[in-house]
Amino acid sequence: MSFNSTSKLMPIGNPQFVLGGSNKINSFDCYSVAFSSLLKEDGDFFLYYTGATDKNWSFASIGVATSRNLFEFKKKEHSIIENQKNSKFSYEAVTPAITKVKSKYYLIFAGREHRYDHRVLGIAYSDDPAGPFKIIDTIYKPSMDWEGYSIDNGSTLIKISDDEFLVYYSNCAPSLKNVVFRKPFIRKIGFLKVKIKGATSSSIEVFSSKNPIPLNGPIGSWTESIFCPGYLHGISNE
Repeated sequence: MSFNSTSKLMPIGNPQFVLGGSNKINSFDCYSVAFSSLLKEDGDFFLYYTGATDKNWSFASIGVATSRNLFEFKKKEHSIIENQKNSKFSYEAVTPAITKVKSKYYLIFAGREHRYDHRVLGIAYSDDPAGPFKIIDTIYKPSMDWEGYSIDNGSTLIKISDDEFLVYYSNCAPSLKNVVFRKPFIRKIGFLKVKIKGATSSSIEVFSSKNPIPLNGPIGSWTESIFCPGYLHGISNE
């Protein structure tokens, strides 16, 4: 499909799924749903997304909604991350990207244990695309100057072989050099090559590209939004 200056993207009607479960107050996504990725498996579509409990994102996790036609979705009421609150990602697990290696499904996501911790990338697995997913470990922490002190997954990965894929991520906080010299924060993208031999931390190999892919604009600009799209906000069951 191609677009010209008169092309328009038309809304398809009502929201495909709404915030919260049957008990909105205690639901992990009762305030916001955002940052999704899609998997097609045996004729079913699985939409993985980030949900937050309140405007301060005091707790965020990952949910899934399923569909046969991409128009009608059925959402699981609870987070699909197993035992998250006792893990290294107890404060948040966000921006899921999904892939299948052999008979298992793997989620790459960003997160942290406490509110003021630096955000890192983690991995979880499941035998079922609908979950629950068990957290394996952290697979990457910011280590280079351009990454600053916190990074985001971009809900984007590309399979390059049966057991290897590329994961794209971006820096989401300035480096110390930028802070000291008051330089504008420019978002950049990096990528990792991940090789999975099994569902344990010792069976996962991660190779860093070391080289950022620069975008053109600072936080909030349209060029930043190419990689970190806006999210649905304030949709309710009412």
